[in-house]
Amino acid sequence: MSRLDSWRGLAKPFFYCGGQARRIILVKNLLMAMSSLLLIFLGGGTLAAASEVTTTLQEKDNGKEIQVKVGTIIELSLKELGSAGYKWEFDRLDEKHFELVKRETRPLSNLLGAPVLITWRLKAKNPGESQLALDYFRSWEGRAKAVNHFRVKVNIQ
Repeated sequence: MSRLDSWRGLAKPFFYCGGQARRIILVKNLLMAMSSLLLIFLGGGTLAAASEVTTTLQEKDNGKEIQVKVGTIIELSLKELGSAGYKWEFDRLDEKHFELVKRETRPLSNLLGAPVLITWRLKAKNPGESQLALDYFRSWEGRAKAVNHFRVKVNIQ
């Protein structure tokens, strides 16, 4: 008996189980279709969240003044070279006016030690005037030796 024949013998129950297998596959497909529909209906909240007003800020926006409405999502993206110890940190995030919704890190390259893009999603909570202030420094050197600063004045209406 060849090796292929022995494998066919093992697989035989899967090929020759008749109508029972068809019913199992039918039920499996039905469950998958139902779960897809459920995800679509439950995902409606996600689609609504995606339609929120978003303002995007990058390093080139440093020093600017922006106006947003309450509920606006401010998406701030800055490059960070963590492999050299540098990182961006907020200098007192004004929690009266902003809620940190999400922070994510995305590699800019597949190379080891390459910079990454840090993105903060902040929600404007209350009307007023505030500032987004971040410093770029090595933790062991301290904020006093920051090599870069990011400041944006935000008027929330």
